[in-house]
Amino acid sequence: MSAETAGLQEPFFSLGLFQDLDPELRAFLGSCLTRCDLKTGELLFRQGESADAMYVILRGRLTVFVADPELGPTAEKPVAELKAGEPVGELQLISGGGRTATVRAAEDCELVRLPKSGFEEAAGRAPLLLDRMAELVHRRLRSYRLRAVLPRLFSGLDPALLEDMESYLEWLYLPRGGTLFRQGDPGSSLCVLLSGRLQAAVSQADGSFRIVGEVAPGETVGEMALFTGEPRSAEVTAVRDSELVKLSSASFKRLAAAYPQAVMEISRIVIERLRRNIRRQEPACHSTSIALLPAANDFPLEDFARSLVEALSASRSVLHLSSSRLDRMLTTPGLAQSAVGGAGSIRLEAWLDEQETRHDFLLYEADPRPTSWSRRCVRQADHILIVARGEDDPRPGALEQALLGGEESAAARSLLVLTHDREAALPSGTEAWLEARRVSNHVHVRRRPEDFRRLARLLSGKAVGLVLSGGGARGFAHLGVLQALEEAAVPVDLIGGTSMGAAMAAVYAMGVEIRAGVERSKDLFSRHRPFEEYTLPLMSLLAGRRLDDLLRELYGDTRIEDLWIGTFFVSTNLTTAEICVHRRGEVWRAVRASVAIPGMFLPVIAGENLLVDGGVVNNLPVDVMRRLCEGLVLAVNVSPKKDVRLSSGLERFPSPWQLLAARLNPFKQAPRVPGILQVLGRTTMLGSVHYGEAVKEQADFRLDLPLERFSILDFAAIDRIVAAGYSYARQEIAAWEGRPS
Repeated sequence: MSAETAGLQEPFFSLGLFQDLDPELRAFLGSCLTRCDLKTGELLFRQGESADAMYVILRGRLTVFVADPELGPTAEKPVAELKAGEPVGELQLISGGGRTATVRAAEDCELVRLPKSGFEEAAGRAPLLLDRMAELVHRRLRSYRLRAVLPRLFSGLDPALLEDMESYLEWLYLPRGGTLFRQGDPGSSLCVLLSGRLQAAVSQADGSFRIVGEVAPGETVGEMALFTGEPRSAEVTAVRDSELVKLSSASFKRLAAAYPQAVMEISRIVIERLRRNIRRQEPACHSTSIALLPAANDFPLEDFARSLVEALSASRSVLHLSSSRLDRMLTTPGLAQSAVGGAGSIRLEAWLDEQETRHDFLLYEADPRPTSWSRRCVRQADHILIVARGEDDPRPGALEQALLGGEESAAARSLLVLTHDREAALPSGTEAWLEARRVSNHVHVRRRPEDFRRLARLLSGKAVGLVLSGGGARGFAHLGVLQALEEAAVPVDLIGGTSMGAAMAAVYAMGVEIRAGVERSKDLFSRHRPFEEYTLPLMSLLAGRRLDDLLRELYGDTRIEDLWIGTFFVSTNLTTAEICVHRRGEVWRAVRASVAIPGMFLPVIAGENLLVDGGVVNNLPVDVMRRLCEGLVLAVNVSPKKDVRLSSGLERFPSPWQLLAARLNPFKQAPRVPGILQVLGRTTMLGSVHYGEAVKEQADFRLDLPLERFSILDFAAIDRIVAAGYSYARQEIAAWEGRPS
């Protein structure tokens, strides 16, 4: 063996990757090695090039760059620096594909080169090489993730400190379903999630758990414990196989002693978390990996996936993977069906890990049967989309039963997506689909681009939720606001409301055209006149039969779950003194409960409970929308702070006979005093006025419509109220900065 050959082999075989090889294999690998010299600034390889070798640095330093389209079409940014003794380019030896980064010499370098063909032949003789290489790749990817997260998380820290910070951190691996900490455990560490997903839940009095939030890659969990040491306030478990780093209290004290500025940065994280908790009860968290499962074998899943990819790709980087597409991309037939633990699976897992660092979304298209690939899709998913035609049999098919019948059912949030023809009428039968399976939510999608864009916004944390307040006849202004939003191309992905806001939200969610909704409302209120049906006031002033007939005629037998967009209505449980959020059941009955002003209309009976107007406790339910909407929340308030005005100069109320006489006298103007219905309507909302002012601040955009000139019973002025809402909203929307689109 020549001195030069020995000089190449010694640093190469010092890598743990190639230890304990038999002499024959060692000699073979040694014969494959060649030397490579680079001058400062010289290129080793470029991102996207075909990968034909790996290298080990003998002397000098290399800088790793990745493309950064935000800075320009050819711009690059440095992401890592490699020094003597470190490998480079090893990932593609097992993952396949092109180079994932550009590497240049930071100074004059000497390297040793091992061709891909030599490694593959050696791995064929000794499969343990593949396992070792996978572990090496995993460590490198893990290090890259950490280096990418820390600067964003601790933006105020010196780069030298960030590089040194890794020595204070402990690596943790949490398999899916594993517990990071339990509610009540001693608080003694901060954790940073690098990959996977965590879920936080708090225990209830009945022993059940309520999900209160999720932790996405790049977010922290448990940071308050570093300062307070208080017990954990929630149980945190892994939704997916997850990798984290932990900063213990002891390490934090050492870090603070060496770098005092680190305390300020972690304090900033705590403050930001507190601010977010004030604004949102559940931190927004969007998916990165989505599994598509067909409910029926003959469902055209590939067509659906292409439409969803197109919608997601408008603003995000998306990789669409099916078993056949993956095999073609890695030029290895059958690789997608690799069994867990095999050589093919190791290569596949390393490649998928790499793709998660390069794309915002990975869309996994499952096979129509429970194959190894289908199981991997579910295993990798943050979101599982069960996709079906709305007219199909709602019972779970063989694929669902095989993949979601046990452990997998708790792995990720499941979303039912029911597809419909482009010009389909209102859906029906959704209740049967929901009763047959456990899903966190459902979405109706017609085969039109705007519906796929709505689904994309829901999945990417960019949904737009609209909240409509109560306010009697003033609530018709919501239709004018909706018209202005449509003209400004502001989408509405979720909608909810209280009282008259609930009534208008239902009209919009049914897909009724705005002008048609206005005309329909005018006709129904002029014919039924529900506020003129007086009765013996033992339980209410108004009988309510006309109101029931009006709502049944307006909504028919439509159910909330059959509406085109996600909808909720708010009423008040008079029995338990709690808010009631309606998301299932008949629309007319839920709206009837939401508009049942106490004393004016009879309550709605729901089992052993009595439901009345939602305005009693929450007239503008922005907080409810915050719990449902991952994205922007718009709020429209039609109830002024000051209402129920009197004529000037009045010192006491006139008697009923005086009022009647003044109204019958054509030569005398009757004094302006509120009627009993107005007083009851205003009184209903008083309890939620102060609360409403607080929750309104949770909205990203808010419209407080100037409608004082209209009364809550001014149903004859529908056209003017709608026009007032439209005019004001159009002006205000034009002034919004960063508005949704």
